[in-house]
Amino acid sequence: MYKGIEEYLLDNYKHILDLLNDGIIITDKDGIVHYINPAYTLYSGIKYKDIVGKYIGDIRPGAILPQVLETLKPINNIFRKFNDTESYCDYIPITYDNVLVGGLIIVKDVVRVKDLLSQIKESNKRINQLDVRVKETFKANYTFNDIIGEKNGLKETVDLAKKAAISDSTILLIGESGTGKELFAQSIHNYSNRKDMPFVAINCAALPDNLLESELFGYEEGAFTGAKKGGKLGLFELANGGTIFLDEVTEVPLKLQAKLLRAIQEKRIMRIGSEKNIDLNVRIISATNKNIIDLIKENIFREDLYFRLAVFVIDIPPLRERKEDIQLLANYFIENEIRKTKKVINIDDEAMNALKLYHWPGNIREFKNAIEYSCNVTDDNIITTNDLPQNVLKKINIDKLIQKNINDNLKKIITKVEKSVIEDYLNRYGNTVDAKNKIAKDLDISIATLYNKIRRYNL
Repeated sequence: MYKGIEEYLLDNYKHILDLLNDGIIITDKDGIVHYINPAYTLYSGIKYKDIVGKYIGDIRPGAILPQVLETLKPINNIFRKFNDTESYCDYIPITYDNVLVGGLIIVKDVVRVKDLLSQIKESNKRINQLDVRVKETFKANYTFNDIIGEKNGLKETVDLAKKAAISDSTILLIGESGTGKELFAQSIHNYSNRKDMPFVAINCAALPDNLLESELFGYEEGAFTGAKKGGKLGLFELANGGTIFLDEVTEVPLKLQAKLLRAIQEKRIMRIGSEKNIDLNVRIISATNKNIIDLIKENIFREDLYFRLAVFVIDIPPLRERKEDIQLLANYFIENEIRKTKKVINIDDEAMNALKLYHWPGNIREFKNAIEYSCNVTDDNIITTNDLPQNVLKKINIDKLIQKNINDNLKKIITKVEKSVIEDYLNRYGNTVDAKNKIAKDLDISIATLYNKIRRYNL
């Protein structure tokens, strides 16, 4: 049984106390010194034999520790000067079962404290700079004002997206490629109360399975061969407080879907190679251009994950169902090109009608590219049909041909369309033997059949 706290400390921790850079004095409950470490001798110049066994108040007149032993309230960061050494001192009562058993003085070198504070300040500065860089890098640039169109359900789609944004529920965006799913995701983020926090987007189809997991969840140093020193933050961590956008979420492999489901349910993740949970506060928006219900039936996508991701399901209509918005969109993108090129550009009625005839399989993305192309190739600052991309014109001409000859017999229609298609392929690939082999393969006909048709149509 120890007689006092000083004996317990000395028997169990003396070898540690002797190595500390901070000066240490230990007294009993009456203020009698029982121990000083070498660092205290270095600061004060007082040797062990000259202080141990003496009352602290006799060694240093005006000593603060007796007051602390009386009140049982610690006093911290008191400036003291030992010879030429400036220090900060902490005075701490030591209690056991709420009974005073001793006192502790910790002496910290001012220079070292200032160095530490300077390092902390510099570290905080770097953290703030990194925080700014993260927010600038992972930033949503678009708002609902950038979604152009009002017809055929788009207005209703935007209204639903705004309601979803105000909530904190998960959102699944469904739409064909090029319909603007990320535009909607960014707009939702900027309409929500998370708008000042990061918006982190990832295309789940762009990475192999093993890399996708480490990108989403991060990893610890040494978690696998090639892991970076110090490990890596995952995108979920980078998005914490904000929004993560999982584009093409149906491409996430089944094994990883289970981990994603757990992250959503538990609101926490675990880095690869770690056993520590990291709490999450993140809004999840996902998107797909596939029929997710069919994927569930085929056991390609988990039904329970679908229900977690799809509190709000927002269908974004394709451009071919929004032909009334074509003129509005064309004018919008032309205005963008005017701002970039500083030249006046208009579009004539025939070209506008041609844009409305095309079915736009690439949706808004293809439409925007077509307008940009036309603005750059027009010579007279007025876009005509001749300025439209060739693939658009050819498809429009085929559609017109079918419409014009709708009253012809079926054989004539098929013949005209067939000739136009083969002519289109020859113009695209050329008239070489290799080109014709490729055309036959694309059209799923034999090379002999292709040659017969070329001769028949005099192509």
